[in-house]
Amino acid sequence: MAKGENVFSVGGHDDLDGDLDAIKLKIPSFQGKNDPETYLEREKKVDWIFYCHNYSEVKKVKLVVIEFTDYALIWWDQNVISRRRSGERSVTSWEEMQVLMRRRFVPNYYYRDLYLKL
Repeated sequence: MAKGENVFSVGGHDDLDGDLDAIKLKIPSFQGKNDPETYLEREKKVDWIFYCHNYSEVKKVKLVVIEFTDYALIWWDQNVISRRRSGERSVTSWEEMQVLMRRRFVPNYYYRDLYLKL
């Protein structure tokens, strides 16, 4: 090791993992089935993948859309067409996309039912 070379990452921990961007992680596919638990679990996995990589917000949206199949793909196409027709801007961030997806794939009663189970 060269003199003055820093072997510690932020927080003083050994930097054993190096650059996580070199690891290939696959975005889970999404069919758009009516299962809020499956959707939320997938969303959390995608969040962790994006945490490990330094993607732009627009690239995050594109990576998620690439893995849409079945109803999810039809829903997304209709969303894009509707936004264009009404003059709305495109979805440009993962957070914005999460809001739209939760609105569609996680019913309001799901959160209420979870709260009641506590």
